[in-house]
Order: sequence, then C-alpha cells, then structure tokens
Amino acid sequence: MRALRTVTALVIALLGLTWGVWAAPTPAYACSCARADTADQISRADVIFSGTVVSDETRSTTRRYVFAVDRVFKGDASVTQVVETSSSSASCGVELAGPGPFVVYAQAGGGRTGLTTNLCGGTTNGPAPAALGAGSAPTPVEEPLFSSRTKRYGFIGIGVVCLGIAVYLYRRPRV
Repeated sequence: MRALRTVTALVIALLGLTWGVWAAPTPAYACSCARADTADQISRADVIFSGTVVSDETRSTTRRYVFAVDRVFKGDASVTQVVETSSSSASCGVELAGPGPFVVYAQAGGGRTGLTTNLCGGTTNGPAPAALGAGSAPTPVEEPLFSSRTKRYGFIGIGVVCLGIAVYLYRRPRV
C-alpha cells in the first residue's frame, strides 16, 4: 500500500511539473524570406494598420512595440496596439527606427499580446501603399490586460498545486 502511494505521489508530481513547464511554450523563429509583392504581404497578414511607436521594450528574445494606431486597413486593431517580434533581425525580428509612421503587417494568435510581426511580413516605415485603400479608424479600446502571459502563470499555478497534492499524499499519516 505504501509503495502504491509513493508511486501515485510521484506520478502526480511529474505530471504537474510537466504541465506547468510545457503548457505554454514560446515560439521559435528562423529567418529566411522569399521576395513577396504587396499583394502577397496583404494576403498573409491578419491585421494591417498604420501608426507611430509609443514605446519599445526588449526582453530576452522578444521585442514589444506599442503603437498609437491611426488607420486600420485589414483586421482589427485598437487605438493602442501591442505587437511583438523577435529581438534580433537574425531571427526575423523587425527593428524599427524612430517613431514612424509605420505600416505594420501582423499575424494574429501569436506572442503574448496576440499580434506578431517579422521581417518577412512587410512592415515598413512611411505611408501606406495605395493597394491598402483608405482604411478605417481603429477600435477605441485599449489592449486587454489579461494576456497570455497571465494565462501562463495560471498553468504554472496548476503545476504547483499538483505538486502540493503529491507531497500531501506522500507525507500524510498512514492509517
């Protein structure tokens, strides 16, 4: 009976740690861009907007740009939009110089903020190409506070709880 409890506690601990570590992996990038015309870049982007850089923060392998958006040409972007990219151009990271204006071609569903861009996407400084049309006003809502980073901490919390349950099962008094 004691051996069964020990094995059960170790399995729960292992599963909890595995879940906490691998539940939300970070993306990996490799940079090799084929030439693409504006039509290709437009079709590949989920969100296209123009705006100026409000802030630029680099952490480890990720650079986070915050834009003040003035026009949206495709998809949905808020007045203040966060876009992530790799911190190095060798990893396809976009390195923007100056405040802009920039035309950002972004993909949805990636990064901690939901929008990512890379060197191959077409993000550039200057006015928007005529092929994008006049665009529309951005959504008058700020970027949500509940990001995937917060969700990651939740997954780690689940792992810690599982580990706590395993320790309790292993150490509780035997009857």
